[in-house]
Amino acid sequence: MNTGRQQESMSIQEFNNYLRIDLLGRRVWLGLGGQWQETHLAPKEFAILDLLVRSSGMPVGKHRIMNAAEVGGEGSLQTHIWKLRRKLEPDPRNPRYIVTYHKVGYRFQAPSEQ
Repeated sequence: MNTGRQQESMSIQEFNNYLRIDLLGRRVWLGLGGQWQETHLAPKEFAILDLLVRSSGMPVGKHRIMNAAEVGGEGSLQTHIWKLRRKLEPDPRNPRYIVTYHKVGYRFQAPSEQ
C-alpha cells in the first residue's frame, strides 16, 4: 500500500533538470540557472500539459485534448497551447517540448529525449 509520501513522489516527474511537474499537486517548476522556479499555469493549461505528459510521448488528438481540458474549439485550444509554450518553452516560436502534429494534435517531447 502506498503512503501519502510515496504517492506524492510518484506524482512528480522531472525532465532533464529543466521541467518538474507535480501531477497530483498540479504544480510546475522550471529549472532556471540551477534553481527551480515555480511557474503558474491556468487550470486548462495544466489539464493540457497533464494529458500530454501522461500520453508518454505519443501524439494526442486535438478533439481528445479539447474534451479532456474542456476547451471550446480549435481556436481556443491554439490559444491555450500558445500560452503554455510561452510559459514553458525557451523559444515559444520554435517549440521543442510541446510539438505540433499537423492536422492531428500535439505531443509532449521531454527535454531528455533531445
